[in-house]
Amino acid sequence: MGKTIAAAGGGGAYTLLPVLWKVNNIEPSKVSIITMQAGPSLTSLLGGSVDGVATNIVVKASLEGRAFKTNALMYSDFGVVMPGQYLIVSNATLHSKPDLVARMVKAVQMSLADAQQNPEESAAAFKSEYPNYSGATALAEIQLLLPLVQSPTTAGKPLGTVSIEDATAGLTALALAGAITAKPDASTLVTNQFVK
Repeated sequence: MGKTIAAAGGGGAYTLLPVLWKVNNIEPSKVSIITMQAGPSLTSLLGGSVDGVATNIVVKASLEGRAFKTNALMYSDFGVVMPGQYLIVSNATLHSKPDLVARMVKAVQMSLADAQQNPEESAAAFKSEYPNYSGATALAEIQLLLPLVQSPTTAGKPLGTVSIEDATAGLTALALAGAITAKPDASTLVTNQFVK
């Protein structure tokens, strides 16, 4: 019998589901995808009306905070690598304000390093900005995300390094999903010149 997956239409997880099926030789007709927003999709999962939700890993923290046992299946564990976070800047800004770009990259690196070294303090800082948010959930989310800050191809390199291999894999997945019509050379889109 087939399974039912809820996913937010147009989101990254939704867009990449057909690629996940293709890479893993899963017959698309065996899985029903129900398009709904994030809130209702989680309610549907909690209520048992869907078998799974295609979403961000941080949702695991919220669900388990409600004592709902989850199994997170990462796309990357099944052959679909999609780098999740980039700092994106126009070529005009890159060339006219390199100092600004360098300072932004440095600030992000410092923030990531601090979160790695002091996850509890990072969660407390988040909660101070969003007092209605659960501190325990914020900490659990940070702990889920920290292992993803570096990939196998960037391990041991400075924080913020983007590998051409990862970027190329992401572009390949987008092309397979039909999200881009032509796959550009990743080296023309990615630079690590500001990563120290």
